[in-house]
Amino acid sequence: MDDALFEQLEPVAPGDFGVVVLPCGKLGYYDDDGYDDFDEDEDDLELLAIVYPGEPFKGEYEMLPHDDLRKVPEDVTYLPLVKWVKNNPEAARRLGVGE
Repeated sequence: MDDALFEQLEPVAPGDFGVVVLPCGKLGYYDDDGYDDFDEDEDDLELLAIVYPGEPFKGEYEMLPHDDLRKVPEDVTYLPLVKWVKNNPEAARRLGVGE
């Protein structure tokens, strides 16, 4: 995805959980918010988005500023999420994922 197209997408705000476009143009799943525990200056703590690039809830997550993420257009289907919900229906229901 080129930078111009990325910038045309709506930015993600804290709490806009779901499928997002990462700065590299790939899709990921924004699951939660948190603070970077490695920041030594507690006065400068920034609320960050916890994002799973690739398959949701699998592998390492990344903590990214919300301004670096974009909302996915409504007509986009994120197949890794569809697969995860199908394979984990009870967890998906409890987490409110895929609704």
